[in-house]
Formats: sequence, structure tokens, C-alpha cells
Amino acid sequence: GDHLMESCDYIFIAGDLNYRLDAPREMVESVIERIKAASTDDEITATKDSLYRELLKHDQLRHVMASKDAFPKFNEGRIAFAPTFKFDKGTNVYDTSAKQRVPAWTDRIVFRRGGGWGGVGGGGTAFGPVRVLEYNSVEGEWHSDHRPVLARFSVDLDGADYGRRREDDGKNRMSDEGAR
Repeated sequence: GDHLMESCDYIFIAGDLNYRLDAPREMVESVIERIKAASTDDEITATKDSLYRELLKHDQLRHVMASKDAFPKFNEGRIAFAPTFKFDKGTNVYDTSAKQRVPAWTDRIVFRRGGGWGGVGGGGTAFGPVRVLEYNSVEGEWHSDHRPVLARFSVDLDGADYGRRREDDGKNRMSDEGAR
């Protein structure tokens, strides 16, 4: 585990991480309805952000990341989209089954700089930070009980010494040409 994490320059993990909201369904649905009812002007956007933060206070993933019990050193983009789980398939309606699952952001993308040759603690020039350009859900995809999430990132590879990496181990490493 640690060796793998420290051998990479950047690490991105995307998928159904299955973390939930520790809050009553009624409260979560009430906040979601208030978010949906808001319009798009700047004052309302601030209100929406506040409502998302209200829900994220109950987010299990945020708690385990803060305590470093899971995903130590990882980050996540700002969540400004509705919970991505649990929908009735083929609809935009949260779970109406007997289980009545609490809507949550189970589908996530987390990232960090690793400790490879160019990263934190590596032997090369330190890479720059990861910048989140976009982090969103795909609300129009109703083929599952989840909504997919997407992210676009910018990473700074200036100063990456891939030629040195190739000389050092020669195995499964990007060539100088691949780094351009």
C-alpha cells in the first residue's frame, strides 16, 4: 500500500466509494429541495453553497479523510452538485423502495500528489499542485441508481525528470517523449 502510493507522482481514485451521509433522510431531502428551489444568481449561489456545506457536515468520507482513517493526504474538489445515490432506476427520484436509503455522495473522485521521483519526498523536482477545473455529476444519466461523477484536473509536470527515471529503473516508466 504505502510503497505503491509513494512510488506514484499523482494518484486519482474514482468510483463508488460507498460513503454515506449520517443524517436523517427527511433532513437530507429537505436540504436538497431547498437547493433545487434556489435560482442561479450570485446571492442564491452562496445560499446553495451553504446548503451543500450543511449536508457535507454529515458526510462519512469527509470525516474519515479529516481523521486520516482513510485516504490520508487525499483531497477532493468542491462538491456543488446533488447527491449521486440512491435513485430509482430510470428516474430522477431518490429511493422510494422499502429501504428508503438516504441520498448521499457515494460516487467520488479523490486525489493526491504521490512520493514518486517528481512528487513529495521524491528525488526529482517537485511537481505542482493538482488543480480541480471541474467536479460535477452527470444528472442526465439515469441508467443506474447512481449518477456518474466527472472531474477535470490540471497538473504541473514542468521540471519532471522522466529521463532520469528511465535510467534509474527502466521498467514501466514514461519516456521523455511521453512526458511532453
